[in-house]
Amino acid sequence: MAEKRRQHEIRLILLLAAACLAVYLAAAAFLLTGNSAEEQDDAALRTAASLTEMEVTGADGSFRMEKNQAEWYCVTKDVPVNSTEVSVMASSFGELTADRIIPQGTACFSQFGLDGDAYQVTVQSQEGKKTWKVGNYNAILDQYYVTVDDGDTIYLVPRQQMVKCMKSLLNLVATPGLTAMNSSEIREYEVRNGTEHYTASKSGDVFRYRADGKMYEGNGYSAEDIFFALKNIACDNCVTYDASESDLRNFGLDQPEIEIRLTMKDDSVFTVKVAEAEDGTGYLNAWDNQIVYHITVRELENLKEKISLKNQLAE
Repeated sequence: MAEKRRQHEIRLILLLAAACLAVYLAAAAFLLTGNSAEEQDDAALRTAASLTEMEVTGADGSFRMEKNQAEWYCVTKDVPVNSTEVSVMASSFGELTADRIIPQGTACFSQFGLDGDAYQVTVQSQEGKKTWKVGNYNAILDQYYVTVDDGDTIYLVPRQQMVKCMKSLLNLVATPGLTAMNSSEIREYEVRNGTEHYTASKSGDVFRYRADGKMYEGNGYSAEDIFFALKNIACDNCVTYDASESDLRNFGLDQPEIEIRLTMKDDSVFTVKVAEAEDGTGYLNAWDNQIVYHITVRELENLKEKISLKNQLAE
């Protein structure tokens, strides 16, 4: 009886071993076939030409951008975009590679999120138009399912490549930046910081301050400190580019804790409003437009320190 049980167990082990070997060989054959197909077919995934137009359709709607010489512009919405970021996105379509390829994969489109509301980018170049449809993300493989034009081939593209091509308009909104300005061009500025309110105007090489009806001498560096504190705020997290009056109230920007107005020598005015959130972060609006950025606790604390009146005055 014991001998029969032992023989039975041996047969089971052999059957399991044979099954494992069959699975391994099938998987190896699949990968080899996939790699061979990839070498032949994934060139269709890329575009070699420089792009002149991009139209993006995602969960938050559609927008179209055009390139005018070296600069990119959004032509469907009145929103300034970061041309450098758009250029990085555009060039990323020429660098795509497929780790795996599923030929004739139409039957899998629904399963892989490649129908209906899939993220889609259509580009225009000298080669003509080309469209990518991006489906689900496979967390196990760390890859996205992608199709090109109306083809039935499914490409599995590494996440780190695909995320460069998958940008919403919020990701591409330009920062309010001061790159076109020079701190030496500041003629005067006004700061409201909570209950603190003061104005400063340039007299020679220093600023003179008026607060509570009194005049004070500046330390000579205050305007530059404020200028660079504003310039160094990242503003890389845009939360909306079309805030309504109601939205601005919800962000606290109708009555912000901080308001700064920089007047330049050419009479242009740069206005920044900042409202503090309950968690210590902030919401920033500049140029009196409808764009709102979320800023970090550290950035907000640094700004508060730089604009404090006691840090502006000569000792």
